[in-house]
Amino acid sequence: MLTGISYFDAGTVNFAPERKIIPGPPGHEFPPTFATPGSVGDANYGPLVKIVNAANVIYNAPMVAFDVDANAISFPNGNVDYSKVHDQVVAIDPVNMTVTINLINGFSLGDRCGISRWTQASPWERPLNTTLSLH
Repeated sequence: MLTGISYFDAGTVNFAPERKIIPGPPGHEFPPTFATPGSVGDANYGPLVKIVNAANVIYNAPMVAFDVDANAISFPNGNVDYSKVHDQVVAIDPVNMTVTINLINGFSLGDRCGISRWTQASPWERPLNTTLSLH
């Protein structure tokens, strides 16, 4: 990590696919008749990052954009182009180096906390699991 920028040496994410879900017929909405996730990582991608200079702490640090110019992902006020960034990005500002992420409320040991809606799933679980967890 140099000047606040992390460099990843393996794995990529394709942000172009469009996330879609079509429920089953009325009264039998689940399982859905169709489910496909949006952003999809390749076989080498993983969101866990070890920061060696920080006591070897491992962080869940998913990519929010990949292989795109900063000017193409400048959405500081929202209206994000989800073909270029992760499906749960609400706003992204490359100039100020900030990202606003959609979180859900959760609880841990009786305390309220924000839970990231980013998911990882095995290839056979990916379409339904990932699509539903992002809705």
